[in-house]
Amino acid sequence: MAIADTAWREVGFMAGALHPGTPAGGREVRESVLSCADDVCSQSVAIPGEQAYFRILVAGSGAEAIASTIRQSLRVLPRGYTTVPFDSGSKFVGYTGTEAAKFMRANGLNVTTVEVASPDVASGALIGIDPQPGSVVHGDESVTLTVGAYVHVTSSPNVEGVDHLAGSWKPVTVDRKPVEHATAAAPTIRFSGDGTWAGSDGCNDLNGTYTVRPDGQFEAQLHASTLVGCVPMPTRTLPTQAVSISITGNTLTFLNGAGNELATYVRRN
Repeated sequence: MAIADTAWREVGFMAGALHPGTPAGGREVRESVLSCADDVCSQSVAIPGEQAYFRILVAGSGAEAIASTIRQSLRVLPRGYTTVPFDSGSKFVGYTGTEAAKFMRANGLNVTTVEVASPDVASGALIGIDPQPGSVVHGDESVTLTVGAYVHVTSSPNVEGVDHLAGSWKPVTVDRKPVEHATAAAPTIRFSGDGTWAGSDGCNDLNGTYTVRPDGQFEAQLHASTLVGCVPMPTRTLPTQAVSISITGNTLTFLNGAGNELATYVRRN
């Protein structure tokens, strides 16, 4: 870091006591010997011509190697220029775009964020930095951070199981939320092999007809329902909302036209 003239004079004796080091950008460098004890390493470095002095302090496993890497990366840039900071060896694992952006801005850089949708990357996770860490950039330039965007993973019909639709089913989730069964009657639905269905939404009895194709395409109609006054049940209109179904083992999934999950049911014993 650069320090004021008065502060530099106060540490001037230290700069004079440091031994000559490898020049950086044609400037004289003076430094102490890298000192390590109990996984803590430190080294003082000064550039007298720039009135700059800093101390490297690293703690933890591999501290000596990390401190040496930091020292070897020392460079002197024209005024107004800096380097893109970050631990490029980490491959950004475990960092979020928000954390990286905050770090970049704290180092005086402008930041632009670009989202990339990928089912293999968590939403908000840091994927890449451009220019790469260590690159020389002008203070007016912007660093682009690529982060993972939210991806809504949809389901695809399991066409192998649709011929096992006949039977009784009870709901487990609706809109990916657990279904509470603390109602007058547990919600159920029963599909018969003759193309009719009947059941309860937990309050009213329902019945209708349905068709299902070998590719999982599904269509149901509600023909009749009792009219007991009660809190609307989320399972009431499910069969008529579904466009396709998927059956895996004892789990029945209703899907909408976009292939998104509407609800899951399990076969009743």
